[in-house]
Amino acid sequence: PPIVVPGAAGEFDFMAVDESLQRIVAAHEGTRTLEMLDLATRKPLKSLKFGDAKGLTLDPKRHRYFIGNDSAHSVVIVDSVRLSKISEIKVDGPVDAMAFVEKNGMLYAAQDDGDHLWVIDPNAAKIVATIAIPGMPEGLEFDPQTNHLYLEIKDKGLIVRIDPSTNKIDATWSVSPAVEPYGLALDVKRGRAYVAGTKGKLAAIDLASGKIIATAEIAPGVDHIAFDPEKQVIYSACEGFISVTKATDAGLKPLGNVESAKGTHS
Repeated sequence: PPIVVPGAAGEFDFMAVDESLQRIVAAHEGTRTLEMLDLATRKPLKSLKFGDAKGLTLDPKRHRYFIGNDSAHSVVIVDSVRLSKISEIKVDGPVDAMAFVEKNGMLYAAQDDGDHLWVIDPNAAKIVATIAIPGMPEGLEFDPQTNHLYLEIKDKGLIVRIDPSTNKIDATWSVSPAVEPYGLALDVKRGRAYVAGTKGKLAAIDLASGKIIATAEIAPGVDHIAFDPEKQVIYSACEGFISVTKATDAGLKPLGNVESAKGTHS
């Protein structure tokens, strides 16, 4: 059965699992809160009101959650053990996708529908650099194997590769035919990025060359996707369906669509 979150109805955006605490962490725009759900008891833990919660990423090693407050133009840092705010860092626009890089300790936050990323030092609670990007950002992931960030540019149908040691873009790749890319997940073992486009295409991209090595059909209207490295399966949250795709050494194999709740996109 579903876990019912108390409060007003409305959209969730980014969500993540804190494996260390067996907890779902979800940005809920409808109630303007960060929601935490206990996976053991299947019950809500606590709601933290931070404004228009949207972007989200975790630093479980240091017990920190990073939340983008869209309307207040800030990033809030939360103590995941005490469930309280540590600090709030002002930026000059709304915040969407974020990623934390363990190696340099920096937080990368994308300006929602903007043209740059902020590089934030969470310990100093300040912006230390800004990275210009060639269009509107969407999915953002860090790959510890290549030590690079990968960012989708949804209006241009691109992925850009960012080197966190220089905070510069060092490669730009087309994701066609996965046009209007929204979902992004990394397959670290195979060295691939899986990119889902809103028109119903999933693409597997080789992270060494930037070349598309396989494509598969998915349902239209995708938003977030997830890759299960144990089952070797990609799950794409689409309009009314979760599209299920098997990742193989040869490429991608569609397994079918599972009916989902209307409006679900995380």
